[in-house]
Amino acid sequence: MVEKHTRGLRRNIFLLFWAKALMTMGVINIVIVLFYIHRGVSVSEVFYLSVVWSLTMFVVEIPSSYLADRWGRKKTLILGGFFLLFYFLSLYVSYGFWQFAGGIVLLSSWFAAFSGTDEALVYDSKRELGEEDVTLRSLGILQSAPRFFKIFAPVIGALIAKDLLEMQYLTIVTIDMVAGVFGLLLLFFLTEPKHCVDVEQQESGIMIDAWRYITSNRDIVHIILNRFFAFTAVFIIWRYYQQIFVQFGVSIVVIGLVWGLVYQLVSFVTVLNIQRIFPSVPLRLRIIRLNQLCVLFSFLCMLLVYFTQWWYVTLVCFSLLAYVEYIRTPLFSEIFHKFSHSYNRATFVSLSNTIKGFVDIPLLLCAGFLVSYDIRAPFIIAFVLLVFVVFVLRFPKGIPKKFV
Repeated sequence: MVEKHTRGLRRNIFLLFWAKALMTMGVINIVIVLFYIHRGVSVSEVFYLSVVWSLTMFVVEIPSSYLADRWGRKKTLILGGFFLLFYFLSLYVSYGFWQFAGGIVLLSSWFAAFSGTDEALVYDSKRELGEEDVTLRSLGILQSAPRFFKIFAPVIGALIAKDLLEMQYLTIVTIDMVAGVFGLLLLFFLTEPKHCVDVEQQESGIMIDAWRYITSNRDIVHIILNRFFAFTAVFIIWRYYQQIFVQFGVSIVVIGLVWGLVYQLVSFVTVLNIQRIFPSVPLRLRIIRLNQLCVLFSFLCMLLVYFTQWWYVTLVCFSLLAYVEYIRTPLFSEIFHKFSHSYNRATFVSLSNTIKGFVDIPLLLCAGFLVSYDIRAPFIIAFVLLVFVVFVLRFPKGIPKKFV
């Protein structure tokens, strides 16, 4: 029985990789904004849909991860899988802002159920196996999963929906839904790892304990803000990049090729091998350098958008910006999991995502308002936010020596 449990723990990373890869295939993503607009949503309302996402995350994130810490990681992931399935079904019938907003609530609930829970399951599996020294590699593998099929998915989506017709949109929604069903089935074969909860921790409450730990440690809050301000800066452009590039004459097929083969492929290979990239350079310094590169690429994007007609060059530059920001993710995850404890790991990570909600909502509302006056405005917002990250939210020095 013990041997079977151990084999199951070793198989967890394999099962989660393929489950996440299938469930985040995202063939529809390359044209999702165009699909929204086709179904009666304005460009400003596209940003407001992201506000709905953030509000849902704010409400659902902590309860879902508290559920994962108390009820079980595996059960919570399966629950999230069903939310994703209902989201895909909603895309068939949604028209206008409010109906799509209902689908976004389902999609955000799926993400919240996975957020922190998948990493906690992998981390605790490694911990139980006595392999905590290779967690960065495992987290890199897990976080590369959403990029695996996305190497090809944007190209496939762009080729199928190249004419932006109703039936073409529905075809790629169906592809994503079928992939999501297979991903959900894989979750049933996961093995629940042990996570320790003693009597004192139960009495004080997992959620309260995690919140107290975060709020009493200024460095942790600083690191969380450093991560999410940069993420939101890039997300603001990503939220509508398909629309602006198509509007200025870039073929949706070209967007799919660049986004798939430049961004997704390179991101997948990099994060899959994140533990091999500058392994002798401390995590703190690696993140600082990546933040500085984000500022550089966002500045170039802003200049290209406002002072040139080089839209294909701008698309490549934005893909590089998104790539640099994305590969910071496993580095931050390694730090967060080293700071947290087994009994509240999922809740700890989700509390950090709740802080992200405070960052996202006002910024997305601002972007939605400004884009109605100038469709290029989000590029300025992104640059300003990234400058703020580098010069104001500088990475703290007061973290454990192993990260400095």
